[in-house]
Amino acid sequence: MDQEGQAGVQRVMEDVADRIDLFAQRWRDALTGCQAIPLRVVEFACGSANDYRYFVEYGLAQFLDYTGIDLSEKNVANAKRRFPDTDFRVGSILSLPEKRRSVDYVIGYDILEHLSLQGMFTALKTAERIARRGLYFAFFRMDEVPEHEEHPRGSYHYNLLSVDRMREYMDKRYAKVQLIHIARMFEDEYDYRWSYDYNRRAYSLIAEGPR
Repeated sequence: MDQEGQAGVQRVMEDVADRIDLFAQRWRDALTGCQAIPLRVVEFACGSANDYRYFVEYGLAQFLDYTGIDLSEKNVANAKRRFPDTDFRVGSILSLPEKRRSVDYVIGYDILEHLSLQGMFTALKTAERIARRGLYFAFFRMDEVPEHEEHPRGSYHYNLLSVDRMREYMDKRYAKVQLIHIARMFEDEYDYRWSYDYNRRAYSLIAEGPR
């Protein structure tokens, strides 16, 4: 993300800072007393429990049989220090030992654009192989462009992914596919215009029902 984008993120975080705890408390209240068989979930590129912490804060972790995978030993050590009773492992999302259809869902946040296109499809195939119910991935650089664009940046990538090509790929593999444009969802469903619209390229992918 460039400096302008980072500044936008910071402004938004400052705007909602006084409401973050409120959102979390509302989730916890809504889930109080709920019971369910935990979903078996694997997170690709979990970092230092960057996203898992919100599962805990919002009361969702109790419903997950969770494993976080990250290539960085330092990240995994940090995650284990923060949540010592949670399963965090060092590993490559391009090649995981989990058996076919051995987990319910595979999730990942802002990771696929940082892989080569070949690496991205390898990671997706890994996710498809081990997930029996579906996938959830968040994207930070996706747009209505004709083709995926590969942009190497030193040791990683900063790709721009095509909405149409991703939908085409997923439609062949899953019965139900949603690609949600985040800013448009807030505008259309909640009549909410972001004051600091720093990322019109943020999308979420939900794919369920493997074919």
